[in-house]
Amino acid sequence: MITATFHEHAITVSGHSGCAPAGQDIICAAVSILMEAAAAVLRKEQAPVLDIRGKGLHMITAGKDSGALETARQGLSLLAHHYAEYVQIRDLRARRVHHA
Repeated sequence: MITATFHEHAITVSGHSGCAPAGQDIICAAVSILMEAAAAVLRKEQAPVLDIRGKGLHMITAGKDSGALETARQGLSLLAHHYAEYVQIRDLRARRVHHA
């Protein structure tokens, strides 16, 4: 299961969906590209950004909230809605846990 955690100015995703083996998993690929795109836009906007990546972990922290973070949140939320068995959202901005 992938858990995406939303903070005021950050997104953290961790885990593996388990949909397919590593390297063949379309859910993990979708999550990765959303996070990579958000980080790239933040860098292009020259916004302060901390982009941490590790095995099964990707965290983006920005100096401010931006459209890039919101787009990634919306994409991750859609994945959780359509693939609830593989993706869970924790929205700490509103202090609630979503199970799509």
